[in-house]
Amino acid sequence: LPVFPKTLGRERKLVKDQGASLSCTAQTVTGAAERQDKMELSAAFTWKEECKKLGNYIPNGADPRTALNVGIEIGFLLDQDAPFRFPRDDEQVIGNWTNWPDHLTQMAEDQKKAAYIRVPKIGDWFDSIRAALVRGQIRDQEVMAFTRWRASWNQTFIPGVETNDQIGGHAYRIIDFDTIEGEEYLVVQNSYGENFGDRGFQYMPREAANRVFSEWGSGAFVYEDLPPGAIAEAKKDTPFGALWRSILKAWAFIMIKYG
Repeated sequence: LPVFPKTLGRERKLVKDQGASLSCTAQTVTGAAERQDKMELSAAFTWKEECKKLGNYIPNGADPRTALNVGIEIGFLLDQDAPFRFPRDDEQVIGNWTNWPDHLTQMAEDQKKAAYIRVPKIGDWFDSIRAALVRGQIRDQEVMAFTRWRASWNQTFIPGVETNDQIGGHAYRIIDFDTIEGEEYLVVQNSYGENFGDRGFQYMPREAANRVFSEWGSGAFVYEDLPPGAIAEAKKDTPFGALWRSILKAWAFIMIKYG
């Protein structure tokens, strides 16, 4: 494990608001892609693609890998090109893929990801996630977290003590870590708007992180970007373009089947 600084001091990006929707997985993967791509992307488009995969435009949430695979198979749409947005538009309207123009799917290809990688546990989960953030800082990676959530966690400082008030699965991003009044925390960016927690951010102590990421079904992942220009090359009718098309297809197959 590296020697950790107090914090990476990352810029805190605009906190999105999923409203009353169950689109936390779409919010999480889209937000992580935004930092890497340095452009505002549409969580509504990602949610639409998740719903299409599930065949249900009003699902009770979505499996994390469904969301992660959207970034591999489809890509992410620029927010400026999306006709719908959270929380302005009704979640059923957003999720109904027939409401979206077909050509937007092709426009999302330029923001595809190569793969998603599970964060390995080395030592405890708290330090493993910190290590992933340090390693991924130069590539602008965030940790995409998929865990159980507690009702008592809806506050700025997530309790370190165990509470028996689980309310279901949830997805969120871990963007940084910090030391506050001598205690170390992971900095969580949720998708409940800026009126939640510390302007949309929360602080998770070591005890809570180690416990929740050890639970069955929990996971922490990062996105790996494609090499610059890969999509553009793949669109060319050249031998090199054909090679890139086969590489992208192989990557997508591996991630969907084995990721």
